[in-house]
Amino acid sequence: MSSSSNRSYRLPPPTYCEHDQPVIRQTSRSIDFPLRRFLGCVEYYNGSKCKTFYWLDPELPNNYYKQEFFKLIQKEKRLKEDKYSFNGKIRDLERDIDFQKSTMEKEMFLLQLELKESKSSVLLMFAEIVMGKNRISQQVKVNGLRPKLNKVFAALSYKFEYK
Repeated sequence: MSSSSNRSYRLPPPTYCEHDQPVIRQTSRSIDFPLRRFLGCVEYYNGSKCKTFYWLDPELPNNYYKQEFFKLIQKEKRLKEDKYSFNGKIRDLERDIDFQKSTMEKEMFLLQLELKESKSSVLLMFAEIVMGKNRISQQVKVNGLRPKLNKVFAALSYKFEYK
């Protein structure tokens, strides 16, 4: 009989608050009760005056554990803030990369146009050389010089071939 008299009787947990709303399981983040779970009104953290409250976890044995849990909660908060900060920096870097990529693509397009123009100029010069070759070969009557000119122009046409 003495063992039953030493036990404290605890009321069963509530299922509804005084506003007839279902209670929900929540976790305290206060310095006095860090990470201690409880049942309470859905509006508890929104400043509700509802008094429905029921601890699910026992109280921590001493202040040391409370302080350690609170430190962990603060560290978690800082890590989340760092995560948001890093995510913002990553978004900024991705935007910078996209801008640089776009700029480089435009520059590459302009360089390709310039290269095409240069190739066209080289082809025009080559055409002028070939036309000049025809004039020269018509003017040169010496048979020994004609094969040498053909070799020179063949080498030139190989070097300036349009691809």
